[in-house]
Amino acid sequence: MRCDDYRDRLTARLDGELSEHDTRAMDAHADACDACRALRDDHRLQRERWRTAWRETAPAGLRQELLAAAPPAPDRRRTAVRWLPWAAAAALVLMLLPRLRHPAPERPAPFSEPCNLVVEEAVGAERTLVLPGRLL
Repeated sequence: MRCDDYRDRLTARLDGELSEHDTRAMDAHADACDACRALRDDHRLQRERWRTAWRETAPAGLRQELLAAAPPAPDRRRTAVRWLPWAAAAALVLMLLPRLRHPAPERPAPFSEPCNLVVEEAVGAERTLVLPGRLL
């Protein structure tokens, strides 16, 4: 294994992402190469420092001090009530806008009286009287 390959795969090795064969090959290279061993030890030390840094906690009274100094949070219900009518009006305008630009075409007026048309139809030698919805 070359040192460049070792450097490229060192993070994967420390994260435990390599196969057992690759892990053994990297460990053997680090045992034989002083520069790669120093790099591995440096990476392990940095990781341990980061892990311990996250374990530290803030002083107990700090939370209360920060909450006392912070301005009060806005009432979200009042904010929602303020913009809700405007949002409804905007939605109504957006729904009606296409109608205002292109009004519906005029439709012919429906019949004011029932249509009493009788249609006679010749079928063979017989005559059949057909009314709307019924056959006589």
